[in-house]
Amino acid sequence: MDVLREATRRYGFPIAALTGTALSMAMTGHVTGLWNNLFHLPILAGLAGMPQFARDPFIQSLPHYASGFWLMLAGVAPGDKAWPLLLALAIASRLLTMAAFLACADMIGISDLKGRLLFVVLIAFSSLANGYSTAGAGGLFISYFTHSEVANATILLSVWCAARGRFTAAFALNGATAFLNAFMAAWAAAPLGFIAILLLARGEIDGRTLARRMAIGLVPFTMLAAPAIYSILSNPEFGRPSDFDFIAFITEYFPDHFLVAELSPKTLLAFIVATAAALAAAVALVRIEQRAAFCLAALLGFVTLWLAGTILPLITQSPILLSLHLLRAGVGIHLFGALAMAALTVRWAQSAALSDRRIRAPLLALAMATTRYALPLVVPIVLLAPRLRLPPRIARLRIDFAVAAILIAVVWPMQIVSQTRFNAMLARNIAAWRALGLWANAHSAPGALFLIPIGNIRLPPPYPAKDPQQIGLSTGSEVFETFAERRIWVDVRGGGAIMWAPSYHRVWRQRVLEVMALPDHAARMAYAQTHGIDFVIDGCGLGRPVVTVGKRCVYAVTRTSSARAPLLVNRAGS
Repeated sequence: MDVLREATRRYGFPIAALTGTALSMAMTGHVTGLWNNLFHLPILAGLAGMPQFARDPFIQSLPHYASGFWLMLAGVAPGDKAWPLLLALAIASRLLTMAAFLACADMIGISDLKGRLLFVVLIAFSSLANGYSTAGAGGLFISYFTHSEVANATILLSVWCAARGRFTAAFALNGATAFLNAFMAAWAAAPLGFIAILLLARGEIDGRTLARRMAIGLVPFTMLAAPAIYSILSNPEFGRPSDFDFIAFITEYFPDHFLVAELSPKTLLAFIVATAAALAAAVALVRIEQRAAFCLAALLGFVTLWLAGTILPLITQSPILLSLHLLRAGVGIHLFGALAMAALTVRWAQSAALSDRRIRAPLLALAMATTRYALPLVVPIVLLAPRLRLPPRIARLRIDFAVAAILIAVVWPMQIVSQTRFNAMLARNIAAWRALGLWANAHSAPGALFLIPIGNIRLPPPYPAKDPQQIGLSTGSEVFETFAERRIWVDVRGGGAIMWAPSYHRVWRQRVLEVMALPDHAARMAYAQTHGIDFVIDGCGLGRPVVTVGKRCVYAVTRTSSARAPLLVNRAGS
């Protein structure tokens, strides 16, 4: 028994971290080739160095993608080699984030194996920690790998270090954040600043010591951030005045990261509810454990950032400032809100009070770890907890057993199954586009140009979808260019490159507007003929295709030297 107890004490942290990672990966699943992987896969494949992409404005912009992480991996994983790499990175990222959450929980007094296991289970299924942040659309635990989700972990760790007064380490970790995502490192200034004020106010650190540790921390920060800083400063377009209205561009492209005025009332209400729930849980946690004050300070820092993001577009049109994505900083509200709710649930579950263990803890677990529609229940549960005195008969009810049964046997399995089915649908579409890309690589000349279906991210004006079928056909197309090693005419999501390559705006916007306005296959073929496009990928049953992959077909625009003799091929696919 003593051996088991010693093993639990020594290995409880990694056991909990691995358990939380496994459950979280089961919750989200993993799919490579989604959405923002459009930017990552061409870097991994080294497309920018291929002659056929020498004058492609999108591909040539990618070396200035402000992330040292992807620059470090440029050219290391072409084609299918990216799949195991990105899966491994997704698992490592999730493990690092779970470890960061556990480190923060340890400061709040959750250090035994049972408490840690309950904590990571709640984090894995937390509605705040999964998906995207409300009113900002920042990624949290999501179903594909991006560098920004790794930066979530380094932000948690930098806050953990700062809460312990170790600002040298906090700054070093923020340098790692800058290496991953430069603007997320800028966000971290707010929570770190609020924690510094907290420690100064409590007398836990003096101003001179704080300044010295911060100054020393600037050295590792600069060293780690250097690749991203170099990428930004070496960009020939950095700091140049743009010849278009940047706010109009982000309104058309994807305003969710930037413009509060473009968010729906429902989204704003959901944000208010989530923020109120996070703050209420953090305040209640501080009442139980004073060491949890860092969580509340970090939350206030991120709330301040988000509020600043609502004002920023009203006072400036600077692309540099707006590219800080301040509304997206709401991820911090979600991260520390999930931390506060999970930690409060565990502390109640371990309380000596029967009503805390059997009623309040399970009710809070039900509110935080099911759906965001249940988050409005968090505030009354938290606020009434210290005031409500339950009769012994009520307090003895085994609500904890009932809630555990509902979550374990019904809610969480349903969520996993639903996400698995959604991921499978995406994977089928990605596989079809991979097959199309491989065909293009084998049966077209390197200089061939393809017109692919495009669908807008949000479909705001002025992008009317004249042919709505194109939106469905475009699902999974992010992988085509990488597998084909051939140029495409335009992709809507690729407009994100305008953030670091403003000169791409004119070409991108003109082409997107033209292609979105094409009403049918005949119009797309005619457009391709007049714009030097060699192949059109479209729905099937519209003409004589050279290849068919599921519901998508490739049509040769002209019989030129850029294409070999058309092959009539039919392949299974989505």
